[in-house]
Amino acid sequence: MLREFKLFAAGLMVCFFFQIRAQNFFGSVTLGINASQINGDNAAGYNKAGLTGGFKIDYPVSPSVDISAELLYSGRGSRDNRQNIRINLDYIEMPLVVSFRDWYIEKGDYDKVRVDGGLSYGYLFRASSNENTLGPFVDQLKKHDMSMIIGAAYMFTPKWGVSLRYTRSLFKMLSNKDFEQGGLLGYFVTLRGEYHF
Repeated sequence: MLREFKLFAAGLMVCFFFQIRAQNFFGSVTLGINASQINGDNAAGYNKAGLTGGFKIDYPVSPSVDISAELLYSGRGSRDNRQNIRINLDYIEMPLVVSFRDWYIEKGDYDKVRVDGGLSYGYLFRASSNENTLGPFVDQLKKHDMSMIIGAAYMFTPKWGVSLRYTRSLFKMLSNKDFEQGGLLGYFVTLRGEYHF
């Protein structure tokens, strides 16, 4: 499966750098931080910081609506210093997002604000934990994740912007009666910068 992701990534980058303008697509790069948690692991709060970044391709379907596909690295997991919980999860993430733009700036020919919503598929390619209770279960976590996304963005210039995004898994990454609520469910908040070509 990881080989297919690498091929997809290579194809996306080729399109990104050589064909996006010719096909009326617009590309961006993103870099930011995830603050994540896992429901059911006995650790509260979005305390696990992880890096996120990658590529984004937008296709305008109307003057104020875009459809975008992204290819991202996404670091997630859980952390609680009091209970010595450390869960590190590394995903390749592929969001498909519908965006609504507004607050048009005539001088720069761009919209200042954007509201996003969509779904994301994630592939877990690495997982580790130093916590005794959950450690034995890390290797049993599901490799495939489907999440919902909502978010908003603010553009400072036609090229530079910042976005805030909330992502919640739709299905438990591990179902087990020994955990709170019967399993483990992931959430994370993302703050990232965007550069639009």
